[in-house]
Amino acid sequence: LGEAYRDPSGLIWSGIISDSMNHPDAEKACEYHGARLPTREEFRQLAITLGSYSAQGYSPYIADQYSSPYIYIADSKTEVLPGLSSNGFWSSSFKSNNFYYAYVFNGSYGAVFSDYRGDYNAVRCVSDR
Repeated sequence: LGEAYRDPSGLIWSGIISDSMNHPDAEKACEYHGARLPTREEFRQLAITLGSYSAQGYSPYIADQYSSPYIYIADSKTEVLPGLSSNGFWSSSFKSNNFYYAYVFNGSYGAVFSDYRGDYNAVRCVSDR
């Protein structure tokens, strides 16, 4: 699996396993590597640790104060976990009222939203060891 990043809690984050995989296959891929999908809460903690976090959410981008509000510069903290800002990642957390939907972490905005488990998102696994 390899270690792309070890967070302050000791959780090991892998590199990107796949850019495009449905949720059931993402679970199997992480299990194959002796790991698991991160929970919704683990993604939230990652966002707080690596980026700019506020009540509106996390963003790996910081607005350039000298340009239009639509122009952004990259936050250097995201370099410790490459690809974080360019993908939506499956979590292991399911939508409480519908097993057909799982939560996805949007690395560009830090938002967590639900998506149909048959859709395709990126995969990053975690391990406690």
